[in-house]
Amino acid sequence: MNLRDNLQKKYVAFLDVLGFKELVGNHKVDSLETYFNTIKNTLQIIQRDKGNIESILISDSTILISPDTKEDFKTLLRAVQTIQAKLALKDIWLRGAISFGEVYFDKDSNLVVGKGLVNAYLLESEAIYPRVIIDTSIIPRIADNRQAFFDFINPKYENFINEKLKLIHNMHHYTEEDSFFVAYAHRIILDSIETKTIHIIYKKIKKNLYSNPKHYKKYLWTKNYFMEVLYNLDNLWERIPKEKDKRQYIREWWYRFNYL
Repeated sequence: MNLRDNLQKKYVAFLDVLGFKELVGNHKVDSLETYFNTIKNTLQIIQRDKGNIESILISDSTILISPDTKEDFKTLLRAVQTIQAKLALKDIWLRGAISFGEVYFDKDSNLVVGKGLVNAYLLESEAIYPRVIIDTSIIPRIADNRQAFFDFINPKYENFINEKLKLIHNMHHYTEEDSFFVAYAHRIILDSIETKTIHIIYKKIKKNLYSNPKHYKKYLWTKNYFMEVLYNLDNLWERIPKEKDKRQYIREWWYRFNYL
């Protein structure tokens, strides 16, 4: 293997399951199967749609790799978002990071090495909460500044479908820390308007908030994150009469989360 000649600059996502030791220790086989099957099925769909995502699963960690193009980066974000949203509804929460750098991946031998992976691995611990943060070094590769980066990744609101395509978020109402991260709450909330599944995530967050003091800050952040997305959608749809029913649904759930 000539590693030096095979290193390529790519985007790398490193995802870690919060509380994985508890899942294994408590013999929660169904949760473990859900974790592996969700990632496997999501990647199969992406590959079917000709998305260029490579992957490897190592116990509680998932590594996703995409080529160095803007569109492939967005495909990577969509993959992470889908995995996060589906797993959160099953009370499996991910923390991680997306970085950029040289990486070598050999699918046949399940080998992945390189600075891109190291960057993502080290950055993952800085995410702290159930989220997947984006390395700031990626911003100038995509756009001239933070706002241009945000606007390129997230389409401007034109209709309900466009709003469902939002991929990144940063919190500023509830915290001074404003890292960009993958917008999985957006996906869950907007899907729930049709599927009525937001009550599931509400119950999961409520349970985790009060089940173990050491997890309180993580799930308080998660509650506030969902509240911020609900708040933003309420403000957005306030100006659009045809979205009255959706706005009422969103507002009702904001109040419920507020009283958790």
